[in-house]
Amino acid sequence: MAISDTGVRQGAAYHRNLSVMATVTGLAALAAALHVFTPLNHDEAFLIEGAGRLLDGGRFGVDIIDLNPPHVWWISAVPVWLARQIGVRADIAATIFTALMAAVSLLTCDGLIEATSPAGLTRRAVVPIAAILVLFFPGYDFGQREHWALLLTLPYVVARSRRITGTTISNTAGFAIGITACLGFCIKPYFLLVPISLEIWLLARTRRPFVWVSPETIAMTITGFVYFGLIVIYVPSYLKRDVPNLLLGYWANQSPLPEVMFWAIIWLAPAGALALFGYLTHPQGEPTSALAQAFAVAGTAYLVAALAHTGGASYHFLPSVVFFVLSALVLLIAGMPQRIGAIAVLIAIGFFLPSAAEAVITFAGGGPTALINQLAAVFRANPGPNRTVAGFITAPIDVFPAVIASEMKWADPFCCYLIAAAARVDEARAADRPAIWAAGLNQAEMVIAAVRTKKPGVIVIDAHDHMMGFGKRKFDYVEWLDAHTDFVSILADYHEINPITHYRIFVRK
Repeated sequence: MAISDTGVRQGAAYHRNLSVMATVTGLAALAAALHVFTPLNHDEAFLIEGAGRLLDGGRFGVDIIDLNPPHVWWISAVPVWLARQIGVRADIAATIFTALMAAVSLLTCDGLIEATSPAGLTRRAVVPIAAILVLFFPGYDFGQREHWALLLTLPYVVARSRRITGTTISNTAGFAIGITACLGFCIKPYFLLVPISLEIWLLARTRRPFVWVSPETIAMTITGFVYFGLIVIYVPSYLKRDVPNLLLGYWANQSPLPEVMFWAIIWLAPAGALALFGYLTHPQGEPTSALAQAFAVAGTAYLVAALAHTGGASYHFLPSVVFFVLSALVLLIAGMPQRIGAIAVLIAIGFFLPSAAEAVITFAGGGPTALINQLAAVFRANPGPNRTVAGFITAPIDVFPAVIASEMKWADPFCCYLIAAAARVDEARAADRPAIWAAGLNQAEMVIAAVRTKKPGVIVIDAHDHMMGFGKRKFDYVEWLDAHTDFVSILADYHEINPITHYRIFVRK
């Protein structure tokens, strides 16, 4: 009987794991199929285009000048390389790559959640709902840097929660989790608050001074030092020249803290209310799940990181929203097991429908799809001698997804947000103004040099009334460039056609 009972339990566990695996795989495939037919996120398109330059022999500091750390470009090169091997467009490969990253992350978490924990008893709800959150809730921001950070660090947060009870994780799994977590936390310096916060929480909970010594933390630390060494050796210009120069104008893209706080409340209110409800309904006297606490700590740290970033974009809050919802989910499951089905359905509907609606509208031709298709059509029709596109824009919105869709190349090594800082130089500290002005002018000259060399078929100039980086100031690129450079002489080789919304389009004669 004992052997038979053991076999039955093992068989049941196997089927539960198989059902979770099938669910996660199916949802990942559905997400990939859905996002293949929707516009690629603009920042992801920027990275994918630049990664292609790296594969063609491009160099940091020359062909790519950007604040994003080098490893983000190296990771982005993987789907571009795969796309070239199998003969598909880079955006399709990038979408599948992100969906695969999500599936591996979720299945790793499924293996880490202890079968004896409250969450483990209902893993068939926790992991699939987490899959819905990370695969569909991001919507247009699928593949954004914050989305990648969430996927790469999710298993690490679950792994650290297991250290509360002193349970072990295999060294192989721990090292793999630590390496990938380092890649996620290093995407933006603010994200380092997350592992620091988790270690402080663990120390407070366990009172074990060396609780931080584990395969995942050791691997994360070693990977961090190795990565920094690689930058110093192979990409010294990133630290010595690119970062200092680009930071001169970074303030122009930041939002006032009150505005960021407002958007934080808007985006986090549903998740916060759900987490509060889970906490209030948790049975008194029962210990709070370590997994729920770890998710809450990670969500709080990611929230602080988003506020420190002072960007205010919705995707900056993506990791914190997801971690708070996962914390609430675990609390709700532990507190009201008899209602788990209803809770799971409500959470799924509440977070899936808005993103699904956005995707349907986008697929139907609304949102940015029509604009991107128009731009891509012009790019294809006017490839120039080198199949390149150039432009004066402060953000990659619309333009870079169109570059990828048209399978053209971007002629410049960057976008032009330093010009925005130069236009607002009177708002900067007096001591920084000469350097900011020089950096903006140098950036303009570099774009003009790229136009001379690569002879792009199309030049795109943003002429929106309120462009990113310029605050509330109206700004005319052509007028400014004419006053400070010889750009107008370059335009002699181009003729202007009808604008596409707020973009002026110059086509090579």
